[in-house]
Amino acid sequence: NAFCAVMTYVTFRRMFQSRAVGMVACALWTLSPYRLFDRLWLSSSAGEYVALGFFPLIAYGLFSMFFAERRGASRLGWLWCALGVAGVIYSHVISTLLAFVLFFPFLVALLVFRHDARAWGQVGLAALAALLLSLGFLVPFADYYLNADLAVTALDSASKRLKAATHALQPAQIFLFAPPVTGISSPPTTVDEMPFSVGWAAISS
Repeated sequence: NAFCAVMTYVTFRRMFQSRAVGMVACALWTLSPYRLFDRLWLSSSAGEYVALGFFPLIAYGLFSMFFAERRGASRLGWLWCALGVAGVIYSHVISTLLAFVLFFPFLVALLVFRHDARAWGQVGLAALAALLLSLGFLVPFADYYLNADLAVTALDSASKRLKAATHALQPAQIFLFAPPVTGISSPPTTVDEMPFSVGWAAISS
């Protein structure tokens, strides 16, 4: 929690040059019901709530890579980005996919508006550094995935689609402010479920 709060505050304060924005971003991200209640309190998903603490580093890295002239940007934006990505990979595999879904559209949009040699060089450097920093996890993970008998590889396509459909996020869950924190995921209803929303962050936006 301390790591997540400090990283969020520091990175957003630098990006927006405002202590107030840093504090608000810190509160929204650290106290998000999904992270605080569901991942940390109910399910004790240590890997996932640790991984979420690295998301602000990726955001700050992208900001510094594409807006190096801005006050608060770091000359080592590629390193911030690489450290954030590597931190997510080492902490929680599924969060790697979530980070990709969140940040890849931003990366594409930034490259559309700023695609000079320096920008591409920063992106390439960040990707290479993230890959090298993550090899300690990626190599044994790939070996285990390819050679072990895993349930995820044993399911057929129809079973995977059924699981994805029955456990999908309901639109109403996104905007729940104070969902119950005593239940479990029980599709297709949202009664007595875990809090999957971002709560007041979505409402305030």
